[in-house]
Amino acid sequence: QDTISGQEDLTGWDYKESPVSVNLRGVVTFSNGETWSVGDDGTIIYNNGTSWTIQDIPSNADLYAIDKFETTLMATGSDGVVLLKTENSTWQDVSLENTVNLKSISIVGTSNETTNNLIAYIVGENGNMWKTNNSGIEWYSIDLSTSVNLYSVDFINETVGITVGEASTIIGTTDGGITWEVRDAPPEADGTFRAITYYRESRAYIVGDNGIFLKSTSTDNLGWVWKAVETSTTEQLNTIFAYSSSKIFLAGQNGDVLITKNAGSTFTKE
Repeated sequence: QDTISGQEDLTGWDYKESPVSVNLRGVVTFSNGETWSVGDDGTIIYNNGTSWTIQDIPSNADLYAIDKFETTLMATGSDGVVLLKTENSTWQDVSLENTVNLKSISIVGTSNETTNNLIAYIVGENGNMWKTNNSGIEWYSIDLSTSVNLYSVDFINETVGITVGEASTIIGTTDGGITWEVRDAPPEADGTFRAITYYRESRAYIVGDNGIFLKSTSTDNLGWVWKAVETSTTEQLNTIFAYSSSKIFLAGQNGDVLITKNAGSTFTKE
């Protein structure tokens, strides 16, 4: 069985057994403690705060990412698969006709007052990005003028967002995805960027290969100016969780988990 780790009181790690043996690649948690995780072979598991259950879904594709908005979930995976779950409903297939592998999703809000019209962006291989304004009923392609593989996308609100990927690629928008601009990465941060996340409207972070960690702050033109920060690893870093403006967790290959309690000035291994 695979294990899922959760932090207890932010001082140590408690191993939680999952009911599956496949690779788990994405996770979201609601404020009430409910947790959803996705992985290979069409795997979605759910924890109600006490125990895990395997979900029935209309796909056996590998799933790479999951995101939430209020009570709605969307997950993306291989071969253009996109899945949607609204409150008290089963998982629905809202996949693309394109069969590209979709590595990341960011739900940014709704186009009206109902969650039937979610606005979401997804990114994947070969520079592909799509957007929906109606919860995946329709998807339209966005031309980013790049062919690199994109691994992560995140929006701070409905207008400001960034996607990252291979070849130190950072591409951002400030007008809700109408136009996109290449942002310069620090020259010492040469490699593939694996994840981007915002912390409120004051900070943004990127992680990637060879222990890459970049940060951008509102005082330094958020999302445009990036500073490379030394970490205590050369492993590939795959994900970021900003618990607060100063406490940040990074996780990567070979079980590496790093924590900073001073906004990246120093890191220690967990």
